[in-house]
Amino acid sequence: MAFMLSSLQRGLASRVSPSFPSPTRSFISRAAKRPLPAKRDPATTVQGTSPAPYPLETIQTPEDFLKAIGRQAETKITASTWGDFWRMDGRAMKAAGVTVRDRR
Repeated sequence: MAFMLSSLQRGLASRVSPSFPSPTRSFISRAAKRPLPAKRDPATTVQGTSPAPYPLETIQTPEDFLKAIGRQAETKITASTWGDFWRMDGRAMKAAGVTVRDRR
């Protein structure tokens, strides 16, 4: 008798459930059901596929570059090599007196 009752409930539930939403709340969020993206391996990820462009004839040093962009940045920043210039962060430029607009 119990077997017939359980099979009847299962059969009835499968017919009734599509038409009526479940009154219970699921504890599994929809975000948890979504698949995770594949992890990126920095060893295989290619960034910057093209080589750096050659400098123009008129701009050979960081000082020449600062003069070319104007805004009197050449008087505030002193970088002797390109490596030193590109390693400067916002804090170093702020300490040198370069305004936010000029840093951009």
